[in-house]
Amino acid sequence: MIHFQSCYSKEDIYFIALYDLYVRSFPENERRSHEGFVQLFEKQNSFYCTVLMHENRFVGFLTFWEFNHFVYIEHFAISPQQRGQSLGSSTLKQFMKSISKPIVLEVELPESDTAKRRIRFYECLGFCVCNHSYKQPPYDKNKENVPMLLMCSKKDFLEKNFEETRNTLYKYVYSQEV
Repeated sequence: MIHFQSCYSKEDIYFIALYDLYVRSFPENERRSHEGFVQLFEKQNSFYCTVLMHENRFVGFLTFWEFNHFVYIEHFAISPQQRGQSLGSSTLKQFMKSISKPIVLEVELPESDTAKRRIRFYECLGFCVCNHSYKQPPYDKNKENVPMLLMCSKKDFLEKNFEETRNTLYKYVYSQEV
């Protein structure tokens, strides 16, 4: 069973391993700078960072935001050495049981085998692809928007609340004016 352990700052004993996995798991245009990531701990009270432990070992992390009407998973990764052991799916199942609100996340467009597998992974857990066009805003001024898909754990939530959800993400997660 996965144990969720809160990470509150860059001083946490697992922060270096977490940030290293973050950099290795996400393309530069889909992640924050080191400084931007550290600032989340200092500025945001709706942002949560959890270290994933299995058999007393660091195996991954999950960062998420809790808003009034939904929870947004910003980043989720399992260590490459631990992949293929169902730790990702068991982690998300456990997380989903603990959250009563719809869970929203972004995925890359299905333009590669990896992106297609990732979408299927989330679909097997009950997530549905939103039909609205969506672009991930850049994390900083030097980066471009990234065309993405939104997925949600509650089938109709995004279809009915797309603009509000997108605007919430843009304002709070990406610090964009809406």
